[in-house]
Amino acid sequence: MIRSQLFLILVVISIMGILLVQRPVPRGDFYLRISKEKPLFLDSLTTTELAETKLQHGLSNVPYEIGVFGSSRNVNVNSGDLGLPNKSFFNFAVPGGTSIRWSLHILEQLSLTGHAPRAAIIMFDHAELQVYGNPWLSPLPTRWKHAALDLKAGLDSSLISHKDVLRMIWRYGFQEFRIFKRSFNWELLTRGILYYLGLGNNYARPAKAGEVGYARDGSRPLPADPNAKINIIKPGLPSVIMGYLSTDLERLAAIRNRGVRVIIYESPIHPKSAEKFELNVSPIAKRTRQHFLAECRRFELECHLAIPSNKLLKTKLWRDATHPPAAFLSSYLRSLIIH
Repeated sequence: MIRSQLFLILVVISIMGILLVQRPVPRGDFYLRISKEKPLFLDSLTTTELAETKLQHGLSNVPYEIGVFGSSRNVNVNSGDLGLPNKSFFNFAVPGGTSIRWSLHILEQLSLTGHAPRAAIIMFDHAELQVYGNPWLSPLPTRWKHAALDLKAGLDSSLISHKDVLRMIWRYGFQEFRIFKRSFNWELLTRGILYYLGLGNNYARPAKAGEVGYARDGSRPLPADPNAKINIIKPGLPSVIMGYLSTDLERLAAIRNRGVRVIIYESPIHPKSAEKFELNVSPIAKRTRQHFLAECRRFELECHLAIPSNKLLKTKLWRDATHPPAAFLSSYLRSLIIH
């Protein structure tokens, strides 16, 4: 009995030690250090740390006139290609499995503190991809707050079934399990140990030759291999929960009502994939788009469906089927802004 209790105590102490040795989220504004000639190499940051650097940058500076929110699919949008030199711009996109729910979270944080950009361009992943993850990059208290708000929304809204409430609860539970499991990653543990030994405090450094770094405007190039084969995407498993999408769009409308112009666009896909799904759209993508547009009209939001295949850029500069070239995407977003 005593041995089992001692073992349990040692396990708890070990877990607490592992969690406590994690490297703290970086502080300070990395992006003000970046020059035009020297991008900043941030690949040593975890996705959570990178997200925090962008949020802190937004919170500590005068509101930008234009802000882009999303994931790796639009992190390459930059001020130069956007072609609006008289407008201040920052790219808040965070590569690494983020969705419109993360973009909503970070925009709300900026809006509630008076630091939201005057025009916020938010990416809604292409309906065929069915990307709709919760904002898992937030600190634990914030994640639990989101879970409570989603639970309340599910109980209050007639658009959200009890089954969908259970799906959302399961997602939060599984999310916490994955985050907890990730804490035992050897690389992360090593970083934490080195940090507390004073040997690993360099969160960022100037990019070396051949490395891809972040620019001062928060963007990051996505080099493409012109010889790479671009595969046609496969429809994702149903992930978008329509009732919760409604509450998300309602929250975006509330931000709009506080004086922020909110523009939501469905991410474009490679012409070959676009042509395929225009001829044979999946049932879940069709339902998602119909619900998306109906709720956009109800809340009077500026929403745009994916660019049709006949207007997509047919070039070898696509990184893959879901990551368009920076110049093309920036030009498209510029047209939405000046419309």
